[in-house]
Amino acid sequence: IELRQIRRIPRAKWLTTRVSDVMSRWEALWTLTEPQPAMDAVGHFQESDAQGIAVVDSQDGQRLAGVVTRDGLVRALRLRHEAARVLT
Repeated sequence: IELRQIRRIPRAKWLTTRVSDVMSRWEALWTLTEPQPAMDAVGHFQESDAQGIAVVDSQDGQRLAGVVTRDGLVRALRLRHEAARVLT
């Protein structure tokens, strides 16, 4: 569930809305597998307004292994860039 999905819930329904009512369906999610390059996530984020991408097990493609967030990826790329600059 992303913040934008929560914001769509009318105040009158806050107490009765279930997670299943607002969550994204598995089939509609962008997914990556564990061995894919992190830069693949950059392409997905550029094509959508998603804030996260599900990372699934590369063996079965169903087990959730983790989540790559837009902010987390930006931080990681920034740190990598800064480290490379310091080392050169």
